[in-house]
Amino acid sequence: MKIHGRIGAALAGGTIIACLSLAVLGTAQAQAPAIPEKIRESKTLNISVSNDFPPMGFKDPKSGELSGLSTEIVRAIGVNLGITFNLVDVAFPQVFPGLDSGRFDFVASSIVDFPARREKLTHVNYLRTGPQIFTSQANAGSIKEITDLCGRSMGYPRYITVYPVILKELSDAECVAKGRKPIELVSSDLPVQIGLQQNRYEATMQTIEVVRHLQRQDPGRYVQIGKPLREWLYGFGFLKANDKIRDYVAAGLQRIIDDGTYAKILARYNAEDFGVSKATIDAGKP
Repeated sequence: MKIHGRIGAALAGGTIIACLSLAVLGTAQAQAPAIPEKIRESKTLNISVSNDFPPMGFKDPKSGELSGLSTEIVRAIGVNLGITFNLVDVAFPQVFPGLDSGRFDFVASSIVDFPARREKLTHVNYLRTGPQIFTSQANAGSIKEITDLCGRSMGYPRYITVYPVILKELSDAECVAKGRKPIELVSSDLPVQIGLQQNRYEATMQTIEVVRHLQRQDPGRYVQIGKPLREWLYGFGFLKANDKIRDYVAAGLQRIIDDGTYAKILARYNAEDFGVSKATIDAGKP
């Protein structure tokens, strides 16, 4: 935003009265943070994103462009900071090796900020999430609450290793400890909703924003069971040595929160209730 000064001159009784009016930039448009020395010359950051996890990341079916909630938030931060954010679309298994090798400056592939990851990583928290159990409309009549899952099959995505841990704890507490049959856990390499449609299992689990997206895409097919089992935070992931770049990106996130850009992105994805009011560092819980 440019600041324009206006100088007005008035003549009265032979005396020249000069009036100077200055527009002062408000706090909402505070001066951009200094670019870290590591990228001061290139003014470029290389960032991993993934196109296979809607609504967080996907390819727009019409334009073929990378899109999604996480992707748009990252892109808006780059525009606000005035540097180039080079978004690299990679499969999830390549994300962390790429970060280790220096191919990426940070990861924006919808990773959750777990304390266990902080042995190597540090995170800028940008969105709330949590694991949500859901079932099909066909099964909703007999699966209305968590205890209805006892003795029944429950699918989960194989690549999310924390899910079977959570579901085993749930089964032990809500089923086994109360004399009921345990939940039968079934891992899946396919998107879990496909296994649900194919009756490979009777309920499944994904992060809450993914479940909401599925419900919007196919109204009436999926039903949530209870509330999310955990309160998690998504985080942009950085190697600990890149804390200066982390803080720079965190400042950019706070700027788009403050100027309303962040809220507009959330609204486009009906994700207002997943938003954060402040950019935080390593605030995620197990």
